Amino acid sequence: SLVASTTERISRPWYPPPEAGAARRSPHPPSMLVEERTAMLCRCAPSFLRVGHVELLTLRGDEAELEQLLMHAIRREYPHLLEDAKPLPDLLVAFFAEFVERQAELVAGWLRVGYVQGNMNSDNCLLGGRTLDYGPFGFMEAYDPRYQPFTSDAMGDYAFARQPMAAQRNAATLASALFEAIPERERGRCSEEIQKLLDEGFPAHFRRVHSDGCRRKLGLEVWDEDASSLWSELLKLMQASEADFTMLFRLLAASAADTPEGVPELEALIPAFRGRAPPIEAATAWS
Repeated sequence: SLVASTTERISRPWYPPPEAGAARRSPHPPSMLVEERTAMLCRCAPSFLRVGHVELLTLRGDEAELEQLLMHAIRREYPHLLEDAKPLPDLLVAFFAEFVERQAELVAGWLRVGYVQGNMNSDNCLLGGRTLDYGPFGFMEAYDPRYQPFTSDAMGDYAFARQPMAAQRNAATLASALFEAIPERERGRCSEEIQKLLDEGFPAHFRRVHSDGCRRKLGLEVWDEDASSLWSELLKLMQASEADFTMLFRLLAASAADTPEGVPELEALIPAFRGRAPPIEAATAWS
């Protein structure tokens, strides 16, 4: 919930308006102060246990407290894993297997709707696989794989298209912590399983979920090489035309349903280009 003040105001850095005739303003850095109302935001979630919490205890070298935190996280977020009374090493492997699946599904969902978390480091990655809106999040309008609403991320490490890599890095951080929590006699076997889940399990599950999301956005029955190529070409056209990510797919779905052949006319998609036709070379490709 958000509670805004009617009397208190604060100054914060922001961007100057674009100069006349400029195509777009530079995303970094904000170079002016604006005054806005103050507000208090209260975030609610079933749990705020994060990868960063586990990472911290690993760095401290407190194995007993690390095990306690991991068991608490499993009881809170993955209680079904305790039903089989697995020994600790196998329990941690099972926990990591579900964690990487949840992370893959979470990030695939973000890409499906054009969401950017903004600062997807270990401290903003929930063990339960939910979205933690750190603050500088945003929903992409004009399609840009480099879109990043977090102004402090000048290198774009957590930009829209890089979010799967960020999630995998967080999974690697958790994996390192689990290695330390596993008894030494079992560490070799379990470490191999965890590393395989990280290197192969996460990318494979992400590709499956993300591909299915792309398939559904295109209204296709099957996802194959032709569908994948179609998706890639569409994204290139969207970027070249600065097409609105959300509006384009809604207009495609609506106009395809309204035409006998299911093929929309370019005019029906104009609102997705901010009300103007795309450049001539892009318009030809769209047609």
